[in-house]
Amino acid sequence: MSFDGGSSPPIIWAHVADQSDLDGVVEVIDRLRLEGYDCDLHLTGPNSLNAGQRKIHELSKTDPRHLKPSVTIWLDNKLSTRVLAQINRESIPIVLANLNTQSIRSMPDVWNNKLARSSLKPVRFALVQSQADKDYLIELGFNPKTIQVTGVLQGCGLPPSYDATERQEISKALIGCPIWFARGVPNSEIDIVLDAFEEARKSVRKLTLLLDPWDENEASNLANIAKERGLIVHERSVEGVPDVSTQVFVTDGAFERGLWYSLAMATYLGGTINGENCANPLVSVAVGTALIVGPNPPNHIAAFNRVASSKALCQIESSNELSLAVTNCIKPESAAEFAHAGWKMVANAAEGIDRTIDLIVEILEDDVT
Repeated sequence: MSFDGGSSPPIIWAHVADQSDLDGVVEVIDRLRLEGYDCDLHLTGPNSLNAGQRKIHELSKTDPRHLKPSVTIWLDNKLSTRVLAQINRESIPIVLANLNTQSIRSMPDVWNNKLARSSLKPVRFALVQSQADKDYLIELGFNPKTIQVTGVLQGCGLPPSYDATERQEISKALIGCPIWFARGVPNSEIDIVLDAFEEARKSVRKLTLLLDPWDENEASNLANIAKERGLIVHERSVEGVPDVSTQVFVTDGAFERGLWYSLAMATYLGGTINGENCANPLVSVAVGTALIVGPNPPNHIAAFNRVASSKALCQIESSNELSLAVTNCIKPESAAEFAHAGWKMVANAAEGIDRTIDLIVEILEDDVT
């Protein structure tokens, strides 16, 4: 659906300061789209950030008169009075998110000025990090009803969907088999993963490996490498589903990864040992699997730091430690401990995400009516 009944989708302009801001606002937009709200995202911020296929525009070259956004989400503690004044002139509503007022407090000469304060007029809502931030905005003249303490707006990971019926069928087929998911394994790490699997099987009876190639075109190649070791290998593209005899099951597509995540007690993020491309750890955390990460995650660094600080991952220092990490993380008590830490992190982040989505929907639906 679209907010305006069928014309071009509304533009949401988001200005971010760092990678954590960007991850949070991208998840907001993704969630809006999943819930059926069509919208376009215009990003401004440092061009050094990783926005995937999205373009990050320069703030100085973004003119609200030409962009005509329906709402602006400002996630930078450095409030530009010039840009805010431009937005004010165009009567574009603003949501301030992730606001820590320390930078505002450090410039009393600026914000005690009536003209500077007037640039805050289009701010419809402010989502702040603490009660102290809320109190200071009230001193600046904000309506207390428009301010909410939500903590930091950060991505919390969107769990991929899966077929619940098929999951139940595979769970029955693999009953009694602890499942390890190696997500997005590059060719350079296949021997590392298989070595760790064979070593872990010595102490974990009936351990089953779901082997997910980074490049799905390499699925048959990885299957053949595992077969050459004498392992019982089944493939999604051949046998379709694993059974109790399966030792290694090779997956073959990104659209089904939610199914494999949901079955696994432990997940290794491929690429993090040799420092190649790897998946976002927030997805694994959101699913509730014990996450194992190598010493060299090449991207999603802000997300990895968050997960590590929440004690929701097991980080190994070398490839030699992978088998022991799998053996430990596959234990029910360890898997539950990591899952609990991950769910706690996700729940803390979800409040800011949910509230931002609600505010955007409220603003845009008000504009329609």
